[in-house]
Amino acid sequence: MESEPEPGAQWQYGKLATLSYQLDKPIGSSFGDVEFYRDLLSGVTGEVLEPAVGTGRILIPLLEQRTTGWLRYELWREGELVRTELQLFTLQWYGLGEFSAMLRDAGFPQVSVHADYHAGQYPADGSRVWTFEATRG
Repeated sequence: MESEPEPGAQWQYGKLATLSYQLDKPIGSSFGDVEFYRDLLSGVTGEVLEPAVGTGRILIPLLEQRTTGWLRYELWREGELVRTELQLFTLQWYGLGEFSAMLRDAGFPQVSVHADYHAGQYPADGSRVWTFEATRG
């Protein structure tokens, strides 16, 4: 017989429930729900309560390609640290096709992509910099 959770206790999946969930609904899979939430939240700039906590099946695709970290700047004079600044820094990462599609959707039907500051060189594995050239009409 299972006991009642203590008041204020947080819900936790057991190991078998988690394994079952991952088999039935693996991270990145969608039943139309991931796209629904992505479209619904596309214009939101503030905080969002995650729509389905679970294993992250929905949250992870919504956060793809996003990185948040700290940047630290230091000013040194004559071997002595004079000032330090910390900056919270968030980058939204997009795939090549995804960003090209966004440009086309924004009214730029002609999109060219160049790799590593070489005109006409299309990005390949190992390319570090992508430059997009987009023109209207």
